[in-house]
Amino acid sequence: MKQFLLIFFCFFTYVINVVAQTKPLNNYERLVTQLESGYTDIDYTQFRKSFFESQEYAFKKDHITNFDSLKNEIETQAKNNKFFEVIKIGKAILNLDYTSMMAHQYLRQMYGYVHDSAREVKHKAIQYGLLRSMIGTGDGLSCNTAWEVFQTEEEYAILAMIGTKSVEHEIVEMGLRVCDKITVETKEGKERVYYFRIQKLKANFEEKKAKG
Repeated sequence: MKQFLLIFFCFFTYVINVVAQTKPLNNYERLVTQLESGYTDIDYTQFRKSFFESQEYAFKKDHITNFDSLKNEIETQAKNNKFFEVIKIGKAILNLDYTSMMAHQYLRQMYGYVHDSAREVKHKAIQYGLLRSMIGTGDGLSCNTAWEVFQTEEEYAILAMIGTKSVEHEIVEMGLRVCDKITVETKEGKERVYYFRIQKLKANFEEKKAKG
């Protein structure tokens, strides 16, 4: 299964590259090209937004089961210290979603282990650029000051970065604001509550639901 997924996404990447030669790059593709070249000084909020609005996001949603399988596999290979397998899977994840903070974190760590400092620095810059663009939108302590996200994966990436795990989740509405309210447990065993603003995510879901 793992080999099939990797072959599938390598083929998908090849098709995308061939198509990209015959049409102009969209905003998401243009920013990915810049990041891949090593230019990491971009607007990461716009980068995340450009993915959310792209055909690549729709493709990811249509293949979310495969995406989740890759996430599970990268965790397994990382625990087994299979550095080059983790790198291979991390690249496959980025082929589906280059805004995946989790994938950049794994790639940063693995490139550090194999002493590829240039790639380690690149993925570290992208990982923290993505993180700052999320937590820079508020303090996450109320719906009024919630962190804005475009995907639920971003919520769990933030929670993982601050060393907590989710124990309860609910949606709350305050006027025009719609938030995910997530109760977490810290490493010390204490409970805390964080809020994520999800208006755009909810609107996207309802629009697709209406279209059938």
